[in-house]
Amino acid sequence: MSYQSPISDMITRLKNGQAARKLEILVNNSKLTNEVLKQLTQEGFIRGYEVLDRKTKVFLKYSLGRPAITLIRLGNRLPISLKSLKKIPSYQGLGRLILTTPKGVLSDYEAIKLSTGGILLLEVL
Repeated sequence: MSYQSPISDMITRLKNGQAARKLEILVNNSKLTNEVLKQLTQEGFIRGYEVLDRKTKVFLKYSLGRPAITLIRLGNRLPISLKSLKKIPSYQGLGRLILTTPKGVLSDYEAIKLSTGGILLLEVL
């Protein structure tokens, strides 16, 4: 079995879980995926998550029978400056960019608030 990066594996599991209308899924446990899940919870894209021994249980969120996440994709892993970050539209304010920054994993809104750029991990709508 080939193993992808933890983030791309998590994205695939989120998409498949929502396509199957599951209420919860299991993703591999890592510091990075847990930080991304924390941001997804704060931004309202998932109901929450629970760290188990080797896996993390993710509680998916639906609104009127439709998944809360309509689009999720891996970022290009290129550095984004604060100036550039302010210019990137995040789907008319509905979507979020999740970045890894010197101050931790942050959403685009938090990164602008803390005046820091970072590396794009994923886009969520």
